[in-house]
Amino acid sequence: MASGHSRSPEYLREYSGGTLIAVAIVFIVLDLLFVGLRELARHRTKATWGWNDYLILPALIVNIGLCIHGIVMVGVEGVGHYLDAVLMFHPHGVVVWAKCIYALEMIYLPAVALPKLSILSLYFRLFPNKVIRAITLVIVGIVLLNWLAFVFASAFERSPVAYQWDKSIQGGHCFDVHLFYRMVNVPNIVTDIAMLILPMPMVWKLHTSKPRKVGLTICFLAGRV
Repeated sequence: MASGHSRSPEYLREYSGGTLIAVAIVFIVLDLLFVGLRELARHRTKATWGWNDYLILPALIVNIGLCIHGIVMVGVEGVGHYLDAVLMFHPHGVVVWAKCIYALEMIYLPAVALPKLSILSLYFRLFPNKVIRAITLVIVGIVLLNWLAFVFASAFERSPVAYQWDKSIQGGHCFDVHLFYRMVNVPNIVTDIAMLILPMPMVWKLHTSKPRKVGLTICFLAGRV
């Protein structure tokens, strides 16, 4: 890697932290808006509470926390600048950045898993078909196991934990982090695809008009996104 001293001033001045802050704020607003509209619809229809309703609230909190964490990282650790620039002008910020990445790993999987579990709970309520319910339970198991495995691996990916931000520790070591991140996304992608496909057969077997089936399909797809 080239050192900061060999980089051009333009390169060192490049900054994208503002974009990260803007995206985080947009997602905070969207999360609050959609969950608020969902609760309004549930209240107006006087729908009873189910596991999907109980899970959506912690899912909202964790996802907003993830966005706030990103904003804090921009303001405190220099996220948005190239690493060369941070090492050159704010070397101590790298230590704080590494600690925040460690905290981020603990927030990320709940932020992914809880919305999935809420949607899967909704599937279980909506679809009485035994096959779909069995598949739903299998996906729930995969999501939970992936969550637990990720948290456990993140907690002990470096030994000791402080080796995450202090590479001078004698005897410290870590496993292949890049491979770990690639592998942990495989179950996420597989469950995403399965959850997109799962309700479609039941929707298209409904005794209703084709436009309504298309509308329901769009609702399910949009809700999963």
